[in-house]
Amino acid sequence: MGEMDTIVDGGTGPVPFDAPLLEADQERYEVQEELGRGGVGTVLLCVDRQIGRPIALKVLRDPGSDPREGLARFVREARIQGQLEHPSVVPVHDLATHDELGVYFTMQRVRGVTLATLLRRLQGGDQDSAVHWSRRRLLEAFGRVCLAVDYAHERGILHRDLKPANIMFGEYGEVYVLDWGLAGRDPSAEESERPKGFDDEMTRPGVVFGTPGYMPPEQVHGFHDKLSPASDVYALGAILFELLTLTPLHAGDTPEARYASTIGRLDARPSSRAPGAYVPPELEAIVVRAVDRHAEERFPSARALQRAIERYLDGEQEEEQRRKLARRHAEAAHDALEELRTDPDDRPVREEILRELGRALALDPTNQAALGALVEVMSTPPRTVPQEVRERHQRELDDRLRKVARAAMGAYASMFVYLPFMIWAGIREPWPIVWLYVGVGVAFVASLMCTRAKERPQRYAMVAMLFSNLGIAATASIFGPLFLTPAVLGSNTAAYALHLDGVKRWIAVGSAVVLLLGTTLLFFAGGIPGGYAVEGGALVIASGSVQLVSSVYALLLVLGMGVVLTGSIVTSQTRDQLVKAELSLHVQRWQLAALAPTRV
Repeated sequence: MGEMDTIVDGGTGPVPFDAPLLEADQERYEVQEELGRGGVGTVLLCVDRQIGRPIALKVLRDPGSDPREGLARFVREARIQGQLEHPSVVPVHDLATHDELGVYFTMQRVRGVTLATLLRRLQGGDQDSAVHWSRRRLLEAFGRVCLAVDYAHERGILHRDLKPANIMFGEYGEVYVLDWGLAGRDPSAEESERPKGFDDEMTRPGVVFGTPGYMPPEQVHGFHDKLSPASDVYALGAILFELLTLTPLHAGDTPEARYASTIGRLDARPSSRAPGAYVPPELEAIVVRAVDRHAEERFPSARALQRAIERYLDGEQEEEQRRKLARRHAEAAHDALEELRTDPDDRPVREEILRELGRALALDPTNQAALGALVEVMSTPPRTVPQEVRERHQRELDDRLRKVARAAMGAYASMFVYLPFMIWAGIREPWPIVWLYVGVGVAFVASLMCTRAKERPQRYAMVAMLFSNLGIAATASIFGPLFLTPAVLGSNTAAYALHLDGVKRWIAVGSAVVLLLGTTLLFFAGGIPGGYAVEGGALVIASGSVQLVSSVYALLLVLGMGVVLTGSIVTSQTRDQLVKAELSLHVQRWQLAALAPTRV
């Protein structure tokens, strides 16, 4: 993970050290092996012969260029650590001198793995570590670290060197904050809260101490009077960033590079720095606040940081329960899906699947299994349309038919406009005209009843269609059955046929064909007045019911425009309905595509 050593730079002058140390029992501790070695001290595994237990004994190995100053720091570490009686602070048993070992202090021997080692394993893809140390477990342990640091803060002590290497996780759930060698007084603490029995020589101007990459900006600048609990909160935030992303907050191979990163305007959002780690927004907000460049914008205490983590974990625990329930419902849906693949028309099974999927997605909208199953169900409609769907669809068809009936009423009413013209031109045979307007009048009334019918409007539409076609057939007495009648008859029939279903549609088409054929036969048989004649290469129309005058052209124009408009309007409405239906299908398809998991 690129762990860097602690740096102490710039200390000058002697450090007062007047507290005497007692001489130890020279035979009490039996040295067995070396456990570890740091910059100035060595930790030995010893046996306390008096009590009969293993202990860790730390001796001053290298006091540095000024032995008196190095000795003072060593003693200060023991005294600070000894004053912090907390389960996450390794207890100090003894501080004394030894003829061979020199100054030493003894501690409880702890076993475990440092967070730095654990993060290296996780970064290397160690599966055992990944299984044993879930993100939740790491966050719970991190929360206990925060509480231990807060305990020290409440006693006026700042750690000032928090980093993954100084955090240890024990074999049985223990959490330890190690190495209090750089700990010092909190300048912001009340005098009564400050620890007793040591001097803090590193707070003199010019002294830079800590670990690059974990020190806050005020510590990097050497503003020791500005250090506060928020300074340790910054280090905890840097550790939290690394714990979540497995990458350091401040990258760089040298202290100078990490100093520059700390002082500069760094993007601390895990989502942008390590998008593959998938850090939830709630945790990201916690990290960003903890490592804010300005101390007053950070969490005011390590306990506040721990509470933020705890709130997230409480919410995550509830969310995990919801995800478990969602998985259970999704599995039930998948089991039933096998039956549906065999029989798509099994309605109870389909309803059960949709209920289970609805519950699963209500609990966890991101459940991929439920989303995939939902897409499959929606993409596999039943072969037999459910009765409720049929009824709903029929209601929509009836509404459309009522709209057609309203338009037909206008068209039938407009045909009465032609009556004065025919009377003015002169009526030769009245019964075809009576036939025409009786049929149109009955069709008008039937259309009116169709618009008002709450149920089964198709029966009135059928009456309107049949009588209107009968009336239209009477126009064969004016221009013959082959000139205008087929166009008007076809336009009228098409308007109804588009909105009738099944047998009724074929009755509409069949009745129009029969009427056209019957009218043509009657016309040429003399049953309908009028006739056609070919004279000099021209077709001569002899009207049998109306006297044709020169103004008949206007009548033909109006009739022709009526046919064109009727056909165009019906076609346009039909097209609009089809486009609307297609758009609805495309919208549904788009929604399903957005709903579907990426792997489906």
